[in-house]
Amino acid sequence: MDDLKLQIQSSLDCTEQTTFYNGWTHNTYVGNVLLFCPDGTILFACTNILGRVHDSTIAEWGNIYENSEKVYQSCGGKCTVDSAFS
Repeated sequence: MDDLKLQIQSSLDCTEQTTFYNGWTHNTYVGNVLLFCPDGTILFACTNILGRVHDSTIAEWGNIYENSEKVYQSCGGKCTVDSAFS
């Protein structure tokens, strides 16, 4: 599982800019979280989320945690993540 931040053009509209601005990285993004299979295919994804939202929240909103738990329960599959998702 990994995040993908796609940089977008800054907006002149203050409300829109605030929505997509990420203070941690000091830039304007849409956030995405992808869960990959060992062969590189994407099993689950949550895409085009506000840039100010943390990766773990994106995974929660996209039910990626819940869906990966179902995979674990059904076949014992495991997932490797970085500290942003712990």
